[in-house]
Order: sequence, then C-alpha cells, then structure tokens
Amino acid sequence: MWNDDRTTRANLGGIVEQSIKPDGRSGRRRIQHGPDRRMLAVVDPTPPGEGFLPGELEPLRPEGRTASGPVTDEEALGTARRLERLRAAALGSEPDLPAELPSWLATSEKTVLAFDPRLKALAEAHFLLEGTNFARGVSGLLHDLVAQPPRDPAWVRAHHEAQVDRTAGAERRRASADGDSIEAKRRALAALRVKQQRLERELEELGADTAIG
Repeated sequence: MWNDDRTTRANLGGIVEQSIKPDGRSGRRRIQHGPDRRMLAVVDPTPPGEGFLPGELEPLRPEGRTASGPVTDEEALGTARRLERLRAAALGSEPDLPAELPSWLATSEKTVLAFDPRLKALAEAHFLLEGTNFARGVSGLLHDLVAQPPRDPAWVRAHHEAQVDRTAGAERRRASADGDSIEAKRRALAALRVKQQRLERELEELGADTAIG
C-alpha cells in the first residue's frame, strides 16, 4: 500500500514502497532491496513531472537525455537528490534534499574508494612525477571528465574490458602458461624416472647373466 508520508517496508530482501514529492515526501516509487539491505534498484519509478529534475526519480540514461554536452547542473542535482532519498530510505529517515549543488569553494569531502593496489601504486608514482599527489591527480582527472560529454556506455564497457584484459588478464595468462610449463616438466621428469628404473633392471639382469656364465 502506498502512503503519502511514510515508507512501507517489506521483509528483508523485498520491496520498499515509498512515496515522493519534489520536497522529498510524495510521488511514488518502489526500491528493490538485496538480502544485505543494499539498495539494488529503483523499480517502477514515477515518470518525472513538474518539479522533478532529470535523474531525480530514476538513474540518468543516455536515451532519455535532452542535453547534448557535458552533464548539467540540473542532472547532477537531480542525481544527488535521488541518492539522498535512497540513503534516507535505507536508514528509515526523512531525506535532507539539497536545493542546489555545493559551491566550488565548499570544503572537500572525504570519499572511500577501492582501487586495485598495483594500479594505485603506479598512479601514485605517476602523479609524483607530475609534481602532484594522488588526491589532486584524481581530482584533475575528474575535472577533465566532467568537462566532456558522457561517453557511449557500450564504448565504456568495451574499454574497461580491454583494460582488464591488458593487465589482470595478461597476468592470469602468464600464470596459466607458467603452470602448464611446470606441469609439463613434472611429467617429463616422471617419464625419465620410469626409464631410469627400466635401465637399472636391465643392468641387474645383465650382471646376473654374466655371473652365471
């Protein structure tokens, strides 16, 4: 059942049904939860209407985008408001929806990100050689990124797969080849031992024949 002023929660791993307004308290949507209570998806979102920003009720998609250049402030703010609603729904609290994007002069926020340790080590060295540090270097890359139009999702996926294949994939192939080489040497050694044992038996038989003669 939909409620205008509260969230109705199903059992763990079920659907959260929540009503939304532009002020954060009305309109309707359903949120899919996983077994660990993570937000998996917004299901059956209400189509954006008056008062809603792009990306506010469902994730931005290329096919639904009206802008053609870099991400707009409206798209960024709508996305921020949607993520705040998800955060509040997970905590069972009222969302604190931002009315505008933070100033460029706002204090930096700490963000926890997971990087491949080898990639991070290479990037740390790279940024040091450029006279900066990891945080400033990544920030610079993000500045360059948001100044460009979003790239085609299919290209992004293919590019990421190529990066993984060039790094982790190449290492897996080398490990597999090394493993095959070691196994081949073990098989060759076992064959040599069998041949050695056969030759030793033949020598013993020749020695016995000589003694009898």
